[in-house]
Amino acid sequence: METEHTLYEWCLLNNIRILDLEENEHDEYMLDKISLESFKRVIEEYEVVYNCIPTKPEKYLELRMYGLVPYNISPIQQGIQFDHAKDTYKLKYGEDEEFKVFLQEWLTTIILNGGTSNEGHIVRHGFKDEMYYGSMQQHLLDLEANGIKVATFYEPDLNSMLTAIVFLVDERVFNKKLYPDYLPLPFEGESPEEMVKWAEVNSKRRIEWVNNIGGPKNEFLRDFLLGKKRV
Repeated sequence: METEHTLYEWCLLNNIRILDLEENEHDEYMLDKISLESFKRVIEEYEVVYNCIPTKPEKYLELRMYGLVPYNISPIQQGIQFDHAKDTYKLKYGEDEEFKVFLQEWLTTIILNGGTSNEGHIVRHGFKDEMYYGSMQQHLLDLEANGIKVATFYEPDLNSMLTAIVFLVDERVFNKKLYPDYLPLPFEGESPEEMVKWAEVNSKRRIEWVNNIGGPKNEFLRDFLLGKKRV
């Protein structure tokens, strides 16, 4: 039996990006299976770039819900607190199309170690008194400052401590195979003028890379999630 793949899968296998795909063709591109010979005929109808990873329509991007919980509560409580925050997210953003797609198509959740939780207390450290905030609170400020939609939960039975933060992430953040990190071109010149030109080229390439991964919010999330461990 002849092997069949979707047009997207054939593009992925052959490292081809279609540039002029119309919105009304997205479902066919992602879902309908065709033969290799059909793929060869179809690809002649489009403007394409070879040796370039294909992109997905945003509708079809895989979504995951990430959560941060304190390190010093039990594993069972970490799961419970995450679920509470997820319910809060549903109350806040239940009508968002992205969240609806997550519930209908994906449902994967990732719980991460968020460190400590402290709303702010004066502590003695290094011969002086300092205001101390937990890393959970700092993570929340960072997420909100970068425009990430978040939901939180504060557990009444733990002195109303911040026990969970949740947010949605699309695959352009966590799939480093399809969306690799940015690598600047090496500098091979000698003069200051060549250095300036090299910097300009790399600046334009980085802007293009940021756009390809979904913009500044996703650029932030890639850095934010780096090194955080699952519980």
